[in-house]
Amino acid sequence: RHARRQAAILEGAFSALCHGGHLLYSTCSTEPEENQDVVGAFLEKHPSARMERQGATFPQPHPGDCFYWALIRHG
Repeated sequence: RHARRQAAILEGAFSALCHGGHLLYSTCSTEPEENQDVVGAFLEKHPSARMERQGATFPQPHPGDCFYWALIRHG
């Protein structure tokens, strides 16, 4: 359910991006279906999109929030 919404948000944000611009996709999840899968499907659909970097944080060794991020460039 969240993955569909996240994919739609990513599509909308990228459509507003100028050629050469950057978009930072970020979620407060470490689930691949909400992160790498969404970004991977998006990159396959948009040949002009380039992954520049990606990363994730995990709450270990201390409890806390975790998140995923991907820096995507248009062009």
